Amino acid sequence: MKVYELLERAGNIKHVSVSQLPDMEGNKQIGVGYEAKVYNSKDVGTVIKEVMIRGNAEESAIYNYINMVMSHQDNPFFPRINNAKLYTHKTMGAHKLVIQMEKLTDFNNAKVEHLLPQLLDQLGIDIQDVAGRSKYRINQISSGNYGQEPTSGNDEREEYRRGQERKETLGDLGDVLWQRFRTKQGREELMKVAKNPQVKEAIKLTDEVLNAADARHAAGGSRETSADLHDSNIMVRLTSHGPQLVITDPMADFERF
Repeated sequence: MKVYELLERAGNIKHVSVSQLPDMEGNKQIGVGYEAKVYNSKDVGTVIKEVMIRGNAEESAIYNYINMVMSHQDNPFFPRINNAKLYTHKTMGAHKLVIQMEKLTDFNNAKVEHLLPQLLDQLGIDIQDVAGRSKYRINQISSGNYGQEPTSGNDEREEYRRGQERKETLGDLGDVLWQRFRTKQGREELMKVAKNPQVKEAIKLTDEVLNAADARHAAGGSRETSADLHDSNIMVRLTSHGPQLVITDPMADFERF
């Protein structure tokens, strides 16, 4: 049996009729991506994520990624998922994947920027790999000196300047992550440098889902999958033991006709 066939038989996601699809009108939308929307949940500490999936869900790398994550809830680098349901049509197949999961902190939230060196270290990424002004800024954060330099005296201008620096830093980091993660070779290198055995496992399991998607596409499947790990697709779990990186959306599906 092939790897992707094993992944598809994990069976963690429940399949239900699209007629039971919940109405999200009363829930505030708090995030949006290429294929997904995120809403506040009525259950404290959780959010609801809706992912558009069409046709045969088992051909979707995103569907298989969530199935895999639900089988490895002991790995702290994966999001905690309460439940996941795939809403389907009888004749048209899959329609929408709805996931209730833990509420996490955005990686680009200014309130966690001082944790950036620790978070990079969890992925085995050396600060020196981040370019230009961003490298300087992260070094300043590491030494505890950032934010102590003289200000312009104009709070609004200062806030804007630091906001721009934050975007530059995260953009550079996002590029480092994307460049490393987008190829099988790059993911293998990340597994080698990662210091934490559980992050190695998380990358390995994600790599298997991506490789299975590539195999399906090579065999004539209509979906093409791209590795898509960058600063907007990882989040932070704040714990009493310190910040924890969480890989939320490391891939994207594209339908080819």
